[in-house]
Amino acid sequence: DASAPEAARAHAGQQTVLVIDDEPDARDLMQRALERLGFAVCVATAADEGLRLAATCAPVLICLDLNLPDRSGWAVLAELQKNSAAPPLMVVSVEDCRAKSIKLGACEHLTKPINRDQFTAAVLRFARVNVYGEPQEPPSPRIAAGAP
Repeated sequence: DASAPEAARAHAGQQTVLVIDDEPDARDLMQRALERLGFAVCVATAADEGLRLAATCAPVLICLDLNLPDRSGWAVLAELQKNSAAPPLMVVSVEDCRAKSIKLGACEHLTKPINRDQFTAAVLRFARVNVYGEPQEPPSPRIAAGAP
């Protein structure tokens, strides 16, 4: 798990992605895929820890599981959506409810077990960085979902 000092180190040249997931295998897969892409990774195993890290590690993208031990991922999504400067949030869950995720503000919904290539493609599409590691504006969730 990424601590505050690790999060601070991540800012020294690397963009950070926050993974909020209590399932060790899923966390490990996402973390390894993200690190291969050159991202620093902050990890939270519970909702409250994830909300704290969202405020302190300045992620360019958040990957959120819906089934967390201390509260629902839906509650985390709603809390994060209150901040207009919140980074894009990608739901990664065993629950197959993509339409609901997108409607509530997620930029993407991947159903577990996830395919690493599909996950990687989604991260590169929605992280607020371009191929040169420079910040950029994320696509609108409505555009990403194919809405007019």
